[in-house]
Amino acid sequence: MLNNFTEIIEKITLKGQHNFEIDMHSHILPNLDHGPSDIDISVEICKVIKHLGVNKIIITPHVMNGFYENSNEIILQKTSDLQKKLLEAEVGLKLKAAAEYYVDDNFFGILKRNGKLLTLDENFNYLLIEAPLLSGFDFLKYTVERLKIFGYAPVLAHTEKYNSVFEDASKLFMLKKMGLKFQTDLISTFPNAPKSKKENLSFLIDNDLIDFVGSNVHSLGQCDDLLTYKNHNQLDKLLKISTKNQLLDF
Repeated sequence: MLNNFTEIIEKITLKGQHNFEIDMHSHILPNLDHGPSDIDISVEICKVIKHLGVNKIIITPHVMNGFYENSNEIILQKTSDLQKKLLEAEVGLKLKAAAEYYVDDNFFGILKRNGKLLTLDENFNYLLIEAPLLSGFDFLKYTVERLKIFGYAPVLAHTEKYNSVFEDASKLFMLKKMGLKFQTDLISTFPNAPKSKKENLSFLIDNDLIDFVGSNVHSLGQCDDLLTYKNHNQLDKLLKISTKNQLLDF
């Protein structure tokens, strides 16, 4: 892992080759989840992300009962604080506050109480969700149905992680038809990503099932990897697909 911004910028190879303008999945707010430990690191991460061609970032800290108890107020305030820091540092990035919601009993309780959730956009109520890793078709189907009742359009974060769903491709297509949107991560193309994740990612790409693409970066090291990782078929394809993120423009 590189230790400072200057070292990272010296290694850039992707700048100018792709237009990853809107990053819609990131963990760059300090001390909210397993992202950066302080706001200065957040600023450094943003400086590097800017060199990917990104102009806008939707910030999606985890909201998970018992682990990441992040309220709307906390997320909105920390996003505002970071935006002010970026302005001071003359980093031309526009931020939007959202969240990545872990779907469990507590989550459905929030829905029942009509708690307003932070969405990826203001027009379609796209809501970024993460389900238990072993979630199968029935659980995801139930989740989609419940969210639609409450007026949300669910977006499954890093869809390529859910091996159980890929065991029967017909169910994957059924979830898509029901309205579930599929999001994938740029970091899933990294060499150290599990083989199953890469295979699932290829299936999504080949069948034109991807709706949104996010970096899912948590650290300076991951930003460095994105900037210096080259000649990779999957990454190139995801960067091209990321133009679909324009639907989330703000």
